[in-house]
Amino acid sequence: MEVVVDTLAGSMQSNVNTTDSTDGTKTVTINIGENDVTPLVNALTSLAFTAENHRGSYHNDNTDKNNIKDLKDVIPQLQSDIKVISVTSTGTINKDDILTSQTATIVVSGKDAQGTQHQLTFNLDLNLSNINSTTPDKIDLTGKQVKTLASHTEGN
Repeated sequence: MEVVVDTLAGSMQSNVNTTDSTDGTKTVTINIGENDVTPLVNALTSLAFTAENHRGSYHNDNTDKNNIKDLKDVIPQLQSDIKVISVTSTGTINKDDILTSQTATIVVSGKDAQGTQHQLTFNLDLNLSNINSTTPDKIDLTGKQVKTLASHTEGN
């Protein structure tokens, strides 16, 4: 697994900084420029954009009129020369070492089917709450037919 992470991240790891606060929280910042992005990350980005163009899965089934129903109608459909220009991100980690919020700006460039160059900027905002507070529902199996399955492990 470490080899996979090293291949994906490469020298980008040196662009991650963590600052400890006096209250026990931490701030993590990531600043990655075009020259820091590994070829594998650019290849995966290109694959993601071109695969989405063919699948059309930018579609959002939400019927709320204030939401974008189909991003394909809004953003240029990149086809070639797709690469990550920059990634900047800031995250907050609480005293329990759990990420509670993160913002990111990702800039991607590429050409559409007509050869026109585009630069797309994605602004992301993630806020997490109620972590480790999920309470599972109990299922009453009284009177139900239950079939016990044998445990299967790899190699068996």
